[in-house]
Amino acid sequence: MLLLSRIKQHFMAPGSGLGLGIFRIVYSLVMLAEVLELLYFHDLIYGAVPGDTWHVDNHFQVLLLVWAGAVCAMVLGLWMRPATIINYVLTVVFMGTFSTFSYHVDYFFLGVNFLLIFIPARTAFSVKLPEKWGGDRGPAQTATWGYVALIGMIGVAFVYTDSVFTKLDSPMWRDGLGMFTPAALPIASWTNLDFVLDQEWLVRGTGWAVLIFEILLIFLLPFQCCRVPLAFFGFLFHIGICIAFPIPWFGLAVASYYLMLFPDWVWIKLFRLVGLGRFAEVPPVNEGRAQKMWRWGWMFFCVSFVLQVILSSIHPGVRRVLPDGVNQWFAGTRATIHPWTRE
Repeated sequence: MLLLSRIKQHFMAPGSGLGLGIFRIVYSLVMLAEVLELLYFHDLIYGAVPGDTWHVDNHFQVLLLVWAGAVCAMVLGLWMRPATIINYVLTVVFMGTFSTFSYHVDYFFLGVNFLLIFIPARTAFSVKLPEKWGGDRGPAQTATWGYVALIGMIGVAFVYTDSVFTKLDSPMWRDGLGMFTPAALPIASWTNLDFVLDQEWLVRGTGWAVLIFEILLIFLLPFQCCRVPLAFFGFLFHIGICIAFPIPWFGLAVASYYLMLFPDWVWIKLFRLVGLGRFAEVPPVNEGRAQKMWRWGWMFFCVSFVLQVILSSIHPGVRRVLPDGVNQWFAGTRATIHPWTRE
């Protein structure tokens, strides 16, 4: 019981109040860019004849406009509960129904957008409206470290797990050349990185560092003492993805999470450095709400972890090392809980 009490105390500690507000703004802006891209390329994605004159003439475009409006509210920190619910429902509609195509960031969006439903109604840097306009009456609040870690586990670490299996199964990644191949192909990279690619030690070192980082994240993320190095490496890693590869929303979305890992003292120093120290007011944690959410968050993580293990068993590299009987059991279980994984 003493161990469980210490674990609870660890995760009930405040997260980064300023980091949570900055994450909300940056992540919502990335989400807005994704929605506007779907809207702009609506004819290409959903239309039978690409290139027709753009009009708001069907329910898909209306839903995308509603979605964009909800995300704009999230950027400002307004009406967070209805805005995050609308955002999650439409994420499921437009991204969670994919069965033959997997966009690189849909898993991240689905997990994070669900957990954003439980973000405090007002966080740092939220716009405060008068009550007669539906503004929230309470003060700004921050989330616990458990909430920050849960978003990282569901949205980042679990996604990295499948990536790790693929990398370990690839001779290129094991030799440190996993980044070299796509970065050297004009069809896969939108930046000329020849100077970097000519430095073998840098290419191999980066490839191995990425693989080690993705393996270790799920084990190190729960510990607050590791948050600063994880934040630095994770942020730079995903900004590098934006620079090298034409998947900017993936890189920026995940990079925005690592902003939440930087503790408040980092943000306070940065704000003071640029002359904005008066805005660096750290909001408190709502202890009563945190106590109520603790048990539900722990249960959600346990269920998600079990599902992640079951669904990861579909990876060829995993199946090769498991006995046939175990693979058959996993296949039957996957077919029961996730019909799209039937083989």
